[in-house]
Amino acid sequence: MREVSRSNPARALTEADGLPDAPGYREALDYAAETFKLIQEYKAPPIPKAYEVLYSYVSSDRDAVKIRVDEAVERHGVLNLYDIDQIHSDYFSYTEAMQAKQSETVGSMDVELDNLLSIIEEQSDNTSVYSRSLDMARGSLAQGGSPDHLRAAVQLLLSETQRVSEQNREMVEQLEASQDAIRNMKDTLATAAEEGLRDALTGLKNRRHFDRVLPEEIENAQDSGMPLALCVLDIDNFSEVNDTFGHPTGDAVLRLIGSLLSDNLKGRDTSVRYGGEEFAMILPMTDLLAAQRLADRIRKQIREKRLVLTQNRESLGMITVSFGVAEWISGENAMQLAARADAMLYKAKSSGRDRVVADTRNMPDSSGVRPD
Repeated sequence: MREVSRSNPARALTEADGLPDAPGYREALDYAAETFKLIQEYKAPPIPKAYEVLYSYVSSDRDAVKIRVDEAVERHGVLNLYDIDQIHSDYFSYTEAMQAKQSETVGSMDVELDNLLSIIEEQSDNTSVYSRSLDMARGSLAQGGSPDHLRAAVQLLLSETQRVSEQNREMVEQLEASQDAIRNMKDTLATAAEEGLRDALTGLKNRRHFDRVLPEEIENAQDSGMPLALCVLDIDNFSEVNDTFGHPTGDAVLRLIGSLLSDNLKGRDTSVRYGGEEFAMILPMTDLLAAQRLADRIRKQIREKRLVLTQNRESLGMITVSFGVAEWISGENAMQLAARADAMLYKAKSSGRDRVVADTRNMPDSSGVRPD
């Protein structure tokens, strides 16, 4: 047996004799073999989440997942646990949870709609009965007769009118209750959709929201003629924080960055956990110079934080962040704008970290911001 077969159990199965002849079985094995190969190649932790993400990478046409995996590997050289958690939560975990909540709510709405139909059908029957009663009373009154005969006809009208009035009142109460139930279910669906666009750790919007909103803001900028800036930022040497102090401490740092971003944004500005330790800020009606100033203000706020461990007051040292900034150019799409901002982030990292670098090639009146 070849070496690859000994290190890749799925590949070993594909080379075995007597495989089931079920439709798609061999294809699934090939995908599994490719998935194990990528787990080895990217040094990904051999956990179910990693398998699910990479199986989707090799087997489906989900371009968003492929882009995220490629970006993570290019950024770190490996597919680490943080990137796997982020990709999985953005495209698998939250999606499944949201779908489950939506399915449950849709089922409840079906029940409520059936209830509404029953109320309407019952009211229709009541209206038919009342109509017949009116016809009978009208016939009696038209024929005249003794006072007792007329009194009975009037009594019938009063009795039927009271009955229908009470039924109408009950129907209104039922319809109002049903309306409240449907309104609550609509709110539940809206909440589920919102949860699917939010990062659970930091409370910021997630990458799926970023991919949806940035093209919309570009379209708004195109229509209004107002500027639009994009900042991407990455925590410097974040892997050292995790390796030295553990992932819970790393999570606390991520939450801190998320909180500072939220505190500094206004209006339609959007802060996003872009992936792993990388974040982004979409800044409508903001030009390059204003975006640089905002980025540098946040950079200094993070730099000035002195974080210590709760249990022993050990210092984490100085946390720094690098920024890449770009302003949208007319005719540019979301991917091109993000690529320019990412290129500036790479320059910030490669030129010493803890700095803001902006793409000024098409902005002759702007200048880059440098650290103090």
